[in-house]
Parts: sequence; C-alpha cells; structure tokens
Amino acid sequence: MFLVILTGFMFNERVAGVAGIVAGAQYLFVYFLARPHFAAVTCADPLFMQDFTGGLFYIFKALLMVFTGLAVGVLASQHKGLIKRVLFEERQRETLDRLFGQYVSPEIKSRIMQLREGAPGERLDAVVLFADIRLFTTLCEKTQAETVIAMLNAYFERMGPCINRHGGVIDKYIGDAIMATFGAVAPLENASLAAVNASREMLVSLAEMNCEFTAKGLPGLAIGIGLHRGDVILGAIGSRNRREFTVIGDTVNTASRLESMCKTLDSPLIVSETVFNGLPAKMREDFVAHQSAELKGKSEKVSIFGLNDRVNGNFLMS
Repeated sequence: MFLVILTGFMFNERVAGVAGIVAGAQYLFVYFLARPHFAAVTCADPLFMQDFTGGLFYIFKALLMVFTGLAVGVLASQHKGLIKRVLFEERQRETLDRLFGQYVSPEIKSRIMQLREGAPGERLDAVVLFADIRLFTTLCEKTQAETVIAMLNAYFERMGPCINRHGGVIDKYIGDAIMATFGAVAPLENASLAAVNASREMLVSLAEMNCEFTAKGLPGLAIGIGLHRGDVILGAIGSRNRREFTVIGDTVNTASRLESMCKTLDSPLIVSETVFNGLPAKMREDFVAHQSAELKGKSEKVSIFGLNDRVNGNFLMS
C-alpha cells in the first residue's frame, strides 16, 4: 500500500493505477497460494479464525489497493495539471518582464495575466488623461535627435511618478504624448480628483525640469493636458500575434480632443464637465468655465473648464 501511494510522486495517473491493480492482483495471488495451509492454523478466537481464513477479508484488501492506486492516480494528475498551470503562468510573467517589463506598469502586467484568451472587454467608468508636448515638431527640427530623446526620457521619467502617485496608470506613450487612466485598471475613490491632482503635479514637476533644462542650455517644454470622464472598454486588442492591453471608447477620443484645446484656450489643463462635477467644491474654484466647444468627431458641444487666471499664471504655456 505504501509503495502504491509513493507512485503518486511520479505524477503519472497510469503508473499509479497500474501499480494499484498489480499490487491487488499479487496480494490475491499470494492469498490463493497460502489458502490450503490455513487449515493447519488453530486459534481459540472463532471470530479471528473466520476473518483469517475467509476470502472476503483478503478480497477487500486487494480491492482497497486497487482503489488506492486509482485515487492516487487521479490526485497526481490533478496536481500535475496545477503545477503545469503555475509554471506556465510563471513563464508568461517572466516573458512579460523580459520583453517589456520596464515599459509597462505592474498594474497592467497583472491585468494581462488575469485576462484569458478571447475574454470580452470590460466596461468601466474612468478618467482618461492625455498630455502632449507643445511645438514638439519644431523642437525636433532645431535640436539634435540624441538630445531630443534624452529630453523625452527625462520628461517621461518625471511625469510617470506624478501619475502613479495618485493611482493613475500609464496606458501608453504615443510619440511625445502620454495616455493614462484613473479608475480603470485600479479602482479609485474619486478618479476625477486623482486625475486633476496628478495633472497639477505634472505641471509643477515640468516647471522644475525646465529650470534644469535651462541651466544646461536646453529649451524648455510646454505641455497641454486634457481630462475626460466616462465609460471605457478595457481589454486586450489586436491580432493573435500582437495584442495591446488598453482602453478604447468615446471617452478616450474626447480626452484627446480636449488636450488639443489647451493651446487654443491658452491653458495647460482642460477638463470636461464630467470631471469638473466630480471635484470638491474648493477645487472647483480653481477652474473657470469656457464656452462650450464643438470637438472634432463629436456631434454635440462639450462643456469645458480650464484653470483660472490665478492658477493658470503659474503654468502658462509659451
């Protein structure tokens, strides 16, 4: 019986089952060989003699061995499947880290691991942030490519923590633009407040970075940030060979359009009414309502708000 149980560590259902059947068959075979000699055994206890010489007792033990082998085989097969699944997921995790671990946030990697092949997208309420560098094309024309890349990396290095500290997750970098979400990948108590706080911290950090650029003889950067809140679809999108874990929907498009309004309205931060309504009353005082605008691709006008002159003076773009 002990050896039958040990076969389970081979994690082979067939071996364990065969071991149980062979053990039971051998036990019955030895019983039938020894059965003629039972007549020579005497004992004062009639119940013991009945069990000792009766065939049912030995048949039961043989069947128990067979059942043990089959049960051990089933358990071994289940544990083998579990170990394979754990190893497969670990290899996937290592592959993600090796391929783009430093480029994708831990939250997105975790959601990718949770997402199953062919799983439908998930509809969520979230704030989408778009941040874009103003006059980036002109910067590229007048600055060495190596310098531009170094400036971009320094810019992204400063902006990323500002977003992450407030619970946001960077969805992707699109050239010189940043797309991030608040409340999509990781739930937030107030996604609107978190997104606005992150945006303002980005502007403060940018001002500090521009001082460093100026000291090195480099041009400063000016950015525009657009925020919009609404339904988004979160999921893995793309072909079988290449998929991207991202959010899509009208909310994403609207946030991008709002970001493009920053230059027109001379404000580094533009938010939609859905974001504005989610802010505390005290913070709403930092914003001023602009005339409803017709955004490209939108059939209805969108109510937009920008930083007022008192706050805007600290971040005014050139």
